[in-house]
Amino acid sequence: MLAALFILLSSLVQSSEYSLQFSKVDNRVNVFVGDSLIFDSETIDNSPGLKFDVNLSAYVDDSNQKVKVVLYNGHPPYSVHQVDPIWELRFELFRGKEELDFFYEYGDNNALGKVVELEIDLNNY
Repeated sequence: MLAALFILLSSLVQSSEYSLQFSKVDNRVNVFVGDSLIFDSETIDNSPGLKFDVNLSAYVDDSNQKVKVVLYNGHPPYSVHQVDPIWELRFELFRGKEELDFFYEYGDNNALGKVVELEIDLNNY
C-alpha cells in the first residue's frame, strides 16, 4: 500500500516538472519565467551535437506560468559590420518525460541581436 502511494505521488510530481530541451542554438538563448531571467546560454558557436535542458520547475507555479525564450544572433556588441547570416533555434517543451511541443525557428537574413522571441503559456498544456 505504501509503495503504491509513493508511485502515485511520484507520478504527480513528475507530471508538473516542466523543462525545455534545446538541440540547436545559433548563437545565444535566454529563458525567462515571468520577468525573471533563469537561463543564459552565453554565445554558442559551431555546435552540431548540442543538447541541453533547462528545468523550469523551480520557477513555475500557479501564478507564474509564462515562459519566454529569446534568441540572439551574432556576438555582442551587435555591430553593423558583423557578418552572421544564419540564425537557428530548436527546442522541445516537456512535462516530465512527455513531449508537449516542438519549436523551430530559422533565418538567413543576416539579422543581428534579438531575432526571435517566443512566449509559451504553460496553462495551455
